[in-house]
Amino acid sequence: MDIWGRSMLSSRRAASIKPNTRAMIAFVAGELILRKGMTKIYDYSSGQTLNFRARFSEFDVDVTELGSKVQLSGGAFGKHFSLTHYGEDSRIELNIAGMNFDGEHSKGPHFKGFVRDNLVTIKEGTSQFVFGMM
Repeated sequence: MDIWGRSMLSSRRAASIKPNTRAMIAFVAGELILRKGMTKIYDYSSGQTLNFRARFSEFDVDVTELGSKVQLSGGAFGKHFSLTHYGEDSRIELNIAGMNFDGEHSKGPHFKGFVRDNLVTIKEGTSQFVFGMM
């Protein structure tokens, strides 16, 4: 968001974030919050488990989904992460605040969520999705 509350990303947005991209966002947010070195996430809405190779540092995020080889990476500015999804050629802005997060996807809607134990919940509009970190 800019100082006037407008999106810094494209105004063209899809109805929802693609399921595998949503799972990647949930994994990144969960790992940035929990910092447990997990490598998998279970999507309760699809019944699918995704495996990741991930590297997180104070300033960088680099995650690859092993099944599709899609990469999500970028840099951090404090608790704000500016990421590129190379499979969709899109930008994802992610903000972390304690156990909560929010952000926007250049080709999808705004989202927000939270982490409780090893569960990550993402809300997009009126829809809610739950993931289990493993």
